[in-house]
Amino acid sequence: LRYAALVACLASTAVGALIAGWHGMASFVALALSYVTTLGIVSALHVRVHMALIAAFLVAPGFLVDFTLHVSYHPDATAAVLLSGLTSVAGIAPYVLTKLPGIHDFAIVFSSFIVVGLLHAFAASVTRAGQYEAV
Repeated sequence: LRYAALVACLASTAVGALIAGWHGMASFVALALSYVTTLGIVSALHVRVHMALIAAFLVAPGFLVDFTLHVSYHPDATAAVLLSGLTSVAGIAPYVLTKLPGIHDFAIVFSSFIVVGLLHAFAASVTRAGQYEAV
């Protein structure tokens, strides 16, 4: 499990690059930046590493890859992607208040990964000309 997140990241990158070309690489950049940023948030909040935390790092990237590819291919769907991300966070946010450490930490990490991932997904939706898509 030590390298499971890295393997998931590389596998989704390879598949994204094969299927989507530039948009797959944009997905990889968004995913890599989201991992780094979320690990910084986890470190700043002094969240202990345990199985629930690892599960959050394995589940959330699937959402991020979908968000990035949707925004890259369909710039007119950014509102729908934003709403989808916010409902994902709203669905898990109440668990931040629980006193069970595993569920509490999962909710913090998952929510922060989705929020950070949405920001990076919108930033990664750059056209080949270097212009940002309308958000």
